[in-house]
Amino acid sequence: DDFKSGTLQVKRISATNLEFYEMMDECDPFVVLQLNEVTQKTIVLDNVGNNPNWNDLDFKFEVEKSVVLGKEMMVEVWDKNAVTSDTKIGTCHMSIKKTGGRIGEDVELIGELEDVKGKSMGKVGILMQLLKETAALKALTTREGVKPPPKIELPPDFVVGMIEIVEIQAFDLVNKELVGKNVCSCYD
Repeated sequence: DDFKSGTLQVKRISATNLEFYEMMDECDPFVVLQLNEVTQKTIVLDNVGNNPNWNDLDFKFEVEKSVVLGKEMMVEVWDKNAVTSDTKIGTCHMSIKKTGGRIGEDVELIGELEDVKGKSMGKVGILMQLLKETAALKALTTREGVKPPPKIELPPDFVVGMIEIVEIQAFDLVNKELVGKNVCSCYD
């Protein structure tokens, strides 16, 4: 296919049957993801037990085709401790290759968490989507001083509404006036 680069977006992380060593409390887990030297970390969920979910995530990893085809995402689940150091519950490495065959679609990857001795410490599922970079977006985001366009997500039950435009950027305009300068007018 013609995929060269894009964004891997992580939308949700869920863990099941986590094994943890808290004596007094429930688990206070958080997740660390690493891909291609970029690290993302979830918030800590206090006292949630052994089946936590991190919903509505918007973690983004910029990826080239070679990363999608050949790299793995490292996933670590940790237990936050107030008094002692945080405890790593388990780690797994997930191939993201499956996302390359389903560009623009949600893909859920599931991995087995293991401790340093190889003991199973539960499972982790990650809902992600690979978005192909368009030529227009690449041109916009590589231009110095130009902000990337905002991402607009509407709730599934959205029917009608209003969008307020607060800024418009124009560049590389060509003067087509025969006499004088272009005049740009903005009306309220």
